[in-house]
Amino acid sequence: MGEKKGNSKLLWYIVFALLTVVMCYFFVVIYFHYISPYSISNKLTFWPFTTQSQMEEMYKDAVVEINFSVENEDFETEDKTVLGVTIRKDGFVVAPFNELKQNQTENGFKVLTNYGVVYSGEIVFADQTLNLAILKCQHVGNTEKAVKMAYAKIGGISNHAEGDEIVAISSSNHKRSPFQGEISSISDINCIPASVDGVDVAEFVLEDGFLISLDLGVGITNFPNGAIFNKKGEILGFCFQPVMSDDSLDSDQYYVMSTEGACLFVDNVVAQHKKGQTYSNSLVDAVVGVDQTELVYHMSYGDTQFYFNGEWNNYSSSIEYYSSTDLGGVYLLKDLVYGGKTIEKDCVVTKIKYQDETYALQGKIELIWILYQMEKGDVLTVYYEFLTNLASEPRSVTITV
Repeated sequence: MGEKKGNSKLLWYIVFALLTVVMCYFFVVIYFHYISPYSISNKLTFWPFTTQSQMEEMYKDAVVEINFSVENEDFETEDKTVLGVTIRKDGFVVAPFNELKQNQTENGFKVLTNYGVVYSGEIVFADQTLNLAILKCQHVGNTEKAVKMAYAKIGGISNHAEGDEIVAISSSNHKRSPFQGEISSISDINCIPASVDGVDVAEFVLEDGFLISLDLGVGITNFPNGAIFNKKGEILGFCFQPVMSDDSLDSDQYYVMSTEGACLFVDNVVAQHKKGQTYSNSLVDAVVGVDQTELVYHMSYGDTQFYFNGEWNNYSSSIEYYSSTDLGGVYLLKDLVYGGKTIEKDCVVTKIKYQDETYALQGKIELIWILYQMEKGDVLTVYYEFLTNLASEPRSVTITV
């Protein structure tokens, strides 16, 4: 008799535990869908029964249209629209920097959402190497009012495999339905955008891209620039058609500029903005140089000069020599000055040592990623070589952040 009572009691404990788990789960679902419905990534994570149309509408809510004015080749002002994606509930948006820096509008940017609210926006940080800009949105005419926007988390292509499904959105409004597709290549793809002052030049080279393929359906022959999401509600990048690429694309393939690099600085940007300050990274800013991948593209556009960082640079004999070596690393166009230490220009930074790990650098992207992750008090050893004396041991400088 006592054994039966014990079994019955245990059964009730199990039932109670199961009911508690189920109730907690539904409380979480209710919270993210109704009480705090802004993160589409959280909503998709905690409620796997979302329909395809509901999912696509969530993506649209995170995508914004950024309107501003530019000056065309005839020195006339014309309107332009660039897509961005909201990555924080309080109104921080990531977008391609090369598109936004053409802005000629004195009052900044006008940001349109899928759900009808219009905000004003300003660039609070930008990184040209990664081609990413962070905008802060505010209510028009009332900057003190709290901003609450639907947003997507930043995802990383490094967490994906070829064949993974994606969703591409070319507009935040309802004029065009989202397209389905998949990742066709996760290898680093290099390409360049086009022109400066009406002249086709390699203003900068994107080195961390990937490829997707899209099913556009009947009657649609081309996909305009748009935002690329995974099925978890995370933004992976922005799609566009390159002027020049190191890969020949199939008719259904498109190049995607990764937004993963925004994870390196967005928290610092937000924290500094809340203090009324502007975030900057003086260590990253100190590195003004090009790698061999960039030079390949630069050289294809000019015989004697190339355009970089808003300036025209001459092809010196040392640059041409560097481009033909297998050194890798970053060729310094200006002296690298930081913490009272100087590395002279025309040297090549080949490797760095950080947290007892030594990294041989293939290009600039690797260097920038590491420098962004350094914190105050960290020690960094930079190894560099003079092209005129490659037979000697690399020199080094140790600096403290």
